[in-house]
Amino acid sequence: MDYFNLKFDNGKLTFINQTKLPIVEEYVTTESYERIAEAIEKLEIRGAPAIGIAAGYALALSIKNNINDFNNAYNRLLRTRPTAINLFFALNYLKNYFETSKGNQNYSSLLNKAIEIHNDDISQCEAIARNGAKLFNSGSKILTHCNTGLLATGGIGTAFGIIHEMYKQNKLDFVYACEARPLFQGLRLTSFELSRVGISY
Repeated sequence: MDYFNLKFDNGKLTFINQTKLPIVEEYVTTESYERIAEAIEKLEIRGAPAIGIAAGYALALSIKNNINDFNNAYNRLLRTRPTAINLFFALNYLKNYFETSKGNQNYSSLLNKAIEIHNDDISQCEAIARNGAKLFNSGSKILTHCNTGLLATGGIGTAFGIIHEMYKQNKLDFVYACEARPLFQGLRLTSFELSRVGISY
């Protein structure tokens, strides 16, 4: 893939601003948990898995300079997207680790837990793609709704991961990408991803 959703490097999170796709590919790099919280609220970062991953990195970044910022950051991030279950999982997973791991209440330890969440999502996406593609025969036509691809996750995508794997196995004939509200995620984002891979839709 020649684009990415989330990348953590040198103490900063870089994400693609999804509100500007497909016209502009804008990447934002920040070490501010507040900027990441705003990105989640504004749907610059969207998709439940991606939201959880971004929130995990944001919570780790919150204590990079001041360990006392943890609770404020936790509560701030918790309010960003109340419908995203991965958000609560990631924040509570890191909070539990932070509160119970005496001697490891530091930025590096918390960052490792955030990376663990990201890597786990990559593995889950790969497993979904691999196993899901087995359920389809050659010449399949797929109808999608919203966006379930790389832009929604930390990996290749959930349902879109299956589509991508089918394409690699020459099983896919065509994809019907339906829109979704409020941001026309199917029309804008899924079609963007299909185009970048080279899949007919």
